[in-house]
Amino acid sequence: AVVSTQSTGDHVASVTIDDCTNCVIFIGPSKGSVFIRDCTDVKLAVCCQQFRTRDCKRVDTYLHCNTQPIIESSTDMRFACLQVSYSGLADQVKGAGISLYNNEWSNIYDFTPVDHGPNFSLLCSSARFDTYLTREHVSPEWEMTCSDSVFPLTVGNRVGEHIGKSALLSLFLGKNGTNEEVDGVIKHLQSKECRLRKSKEVKMNTDTIIRIYTSAKNRDNLVKFAKEGIVIGFEVEGDVDLLRATLPTPQNILLYLSDDETSAKEINSFFNYVDMCLST
Repeated sequence: AVVSTQSTGDHVASVTIDDCTNCVIFIGPSKGSVFIRDCTDVKLAVCCQQFRTRDCKRVDTYLHCNTQPIIESSTDMRFACLQVSYSGLADQVKGAGISLYNNEWSNIYDFTPVDHGPNFSLLCSSARFDTYLTREHVSPEWEMTCSDSVFPLTVGNRVGEHIGKSALLSLFLGKNGTNEEVDGVIKHLQSKECRLRKSKEVKMNTDTIIRIYTSAKNRDNLVKFAKEGIVIGFEVEGDVDLLRATLPTPQNILLYLSDDETSAKEINSFFNYVDMCLST
């Protein structure tokens, strides 16, 4: 089943799914909530502001969600970062007011935890929703694919799976920065054996920039760009030294990469600040 259209900027307001078994379901951008109830053995792809399940079993969810996902009275739930692309999706995401970079897919809150172990787990980073799609699910004109995804791939809260060093990579978009330039930066860091653990976007004032970016030598420029647009922060991990030596210079984006001494502090400061902003 596909819950979406390909009209420019089109999206759904909210979705509730009840009593589905052995189903493959794709839900296009939802401006509000997606609520899944009494479902079993379902493969689900969702892009939404809020996500919640209740009384579900063995649901695999490929998720892009701007707020913390919630499960309740649900077991054997598995989650992955949504990777999907089709004509018109970017406009639908924009129309629904969904941030491409505030993805809480792995930050699951379980209302009904149990003593013997968690009710949810994370699928491997290579898991893709299109594995389950056939022409029975999607008509040929859709041309849905998981390559060149609109949504950045993040590995999420995987305990004990860090690779290499970690650093805070911040993109100050200014007034002319584009998502296409952001995509170019992401592809560059991936080509340098780095990956994204998590990402967030936020507006920042001067005092916040001074407090978070303690090792920045060009804070005046950071402040200037921040006044004109948003700041996107990535926790990157891998060969950070190689990334630092080959950092690109986009025309309309100012980049900042933390150094080894301040990375841990700046990563925590940035993401704690964004979480505080999003919770108010």
